[in-house]
Amino acid sequence: MARFLVFEKHLEGLDLLIPVVEDLLGERGHHVINYHQLETAEFVSFTEREGKPLMEGPASNFSFTDMKDLKVIESNVLQLVFGADAFHEALNPLMETYRPSFLMIGPFGDLKSKTNFLSAEMKPLLRQVSCPIFFSGEVYEKMKFKRIVFASDLSSADQENFRELLDLVQWQDKTLDLLTIDTAQYFTQPDVVMREVIKDMAAEARMHEVSTHFKEDSSVQKGVLSFLDEHEADLLVMCNHSHKKLKHNLWGNALEDIVHKAPVPMLIIND
Repeated sequence: MARFLVFEKHLEGLDLLIPVVEDLLGERGHHVINYHQLETAEFVSFTEREGKPLMEGPASNFSFTDMKDLKVIESNVLQLVFGADAFHEALNPLMETYRPSFLMIGPFGDLKSKTNFLSAEMKPLLRQVSCPIFFSGEVYEKMKFKRIVFASDLSSADQENFRELLDLVQWQDKTLDLLTIDTAQYFTQPDVVMREVIKDMAAEARMHEVSTHFKEDSSVQKGVLSFLDEHEADLLVMCNHSHKKLKHNLWGNALEDIVHKAPVPMLIIND
């Protein structure tokens, strides 16, 4: 049973979010931990199992009315966790306590709310989280993961994360685009080497419908974002290697910028 730590302010949003993720992973039945910031000095946790709320700690002024009609509790364990800290401040204890398989962020009602959230939370997320991070975007109903783009610097670390992605996703009825951006910002391997690497990565995904794309652009950000627009992608996957100084300064900065601007949901795979 996978554990999802979810930052979702509205309980009804879970009914839309979980089916989307199940479509991506091809699994049913999860432990969903939904964090809410409240005016309380301690973590308080409620679990919903088989339609019946179980109180695991003291709380006041909370009603189970919104929980009992949620579809998410039909096949999942739903746990509501309350604390006084903002999400990024609560992140470390939440990760240590629940050890989630995925961290799920969103949705965002508009670009402004997304920008405001990421401006405060993005760096802590990338530094403190080791599990994959899913940014759900703006509208759940439009999330149909038919075309998945994996944007990579083709490093050995990215190749390892790519293998993780192949095992993670349920690929039936989905296509995969392998994308690398060659820029003049820093020294890269010769084109012929990079093309060979991306070809080898595609061969590892032999059971999937895979296309490779070697794109030149003035920056990683521009190259990735323009590719998403041109090819009508449904999900962008990138890797975070925060411990690698040079690559992190270049692709890492690009990653942060792309998360802010990406027009589609994103999955970040962390080392």
